[in-house]
Amino acid sequence: MSGKAAADGKAARPSVSGRKRADGGRSAGRGTAGKRRLWPRILALVVAVLVLAMAAVFSWNRWLRFDDARDFQGSWQMAGAASAVAIDGDVIRLTEDVAYAYRLDPGSKTLSFTFGTYSGKGRYRFSLDRQTLVIQDGDFSWFSTLTDDAVWTFQALVAAVQGGEPPLPEGDDVVVLVRSAPVPPSGDAAGGSAEDPVGDAGVGDGAGSSDPSGGSGGSVAGADPAAGASSGAPPADPTADSPAA
Repeated sequence: MSGKAAADGKAARPSVSGRKRADGGRSAGRGTAGKRRLWPRILALVVAVLVLAMAAVFSWNRWLRFDDARDFQGSWQMAGAASAVAIDGDVIRLTEDVAYAYRLDPGSKTLSFTFGTYSGKGRYRFSLDRQTLVIQDGDFSWFSTLTDDAVWTFQALVAAVQGGEPPLPEGDDVVVLVRSAPVPPSGDAAGGSAEDPVGDAGVGDGAGSSDPSGGSGGSVAGADPAAGASSGAPPADPTADSPAA
């Protein structure tokens, strides 16, 4: 009996080496599980840092890097046409007789413009090199231009890497202007200055002489320079704002 009990007790007693192997296995398991839980956190942190960096660069490029008021000015040509457009600090001049007084809002990338007693509004966007200007008539908010420009900037960067052309909006409410001659953008280290639009266009000063009673439109995109030159007012635009009180 005592021998059997002793044998049973000996068999039931765990060995020191067995306990060490068991403890080592549990430690290794805990270490592997800890690493598995750590990697998603590291990945999420890296992604968050990248997103914040991209947002910071986009914001700097959108609001801080350039002077929109300066880059907006100069001598432009309508894309695909020989029509010249001269823009100074106050006026978008299509011809000697057709000129829109305008005001920029660089924060929302929108603009408002008037022609006689008529008014309108829209948005603007520069190309990456600031040599192309897109003006679109309509009612846009700070958030709508932000989201649109974020998507467009991504598409333009991809197109630039691939050696292609960035996408441009199309439609009757859109006018695309290309600089008559390259001008360094305001954000360049060299410090570009706007051209003299009045001198290049060969027109006089002022907010533009026109016959407000003969005008029936307040749309920059819908204006026809040739028609304006003969009638002294832009053509009718069904989307134009109502006359100001």
